[in-house]
Amino acid sequence: DAARRELSPQAGTAVALGEWLRELCAAHADASNARNGVARAMLEKRPDTGAEAFMAARMGLGMFVKDVASGDAARPDRWMLHQAANDGFRGLFLVRFDGANAQAGPLGFVLLVNGDNDGMLACCEIARECLAALGVDGFAGASAPAAFSTAGLKQEEIINLGFKGLVLDHFAPAP
Repeated sequence: DAARRELSPQAGTAVALGEWLRELCAAHADASNARNGVARAMLEKRPDTGAEAFMAARMGLGMFVKDVASGDAARPDRWMLHQAANDGFRGLFLVRFDGANAQAGPLGFVLLVNGDNDGMLACCEIARECLAALGVDGFAGASAPAAFSTAGLKQEEIINLGFKGLVLDHFAPAP
């Protein structure tokens, strides 16, 4: 059946999510792609309803979208992102999909770790190291302090505010 999609052995993994995100980027970039409209709808920033303060990004459909300085004031780099948290695991993805530095295609990563709040700290540390190693323009967080206090935070706020404070706040803002 052509409508049935075969599941690969890696379904449900960081690799599978990364591949789906790569396909989303390709659909967004190619107006002739049958999924272009869906990709554009998902990655279009919506009016801010509090996500800027909470995540340093705007909401798309099903994910956040962040514009950062690219060296070209007319074309900021655009990143899609989301975080994951459930008992016993944490994760995040961060993928540049458009902008002045995106001509060579998408750039980013998917991180999944076993752990709770320490897992969030691990994800943020790995994300900073990845962004530094990739030489991402406008990111100045490689040497950001790894300290983050969870005191007084609700459990559901920790991954969001940790990701924001330890990674996202260290991008240069788009003009």
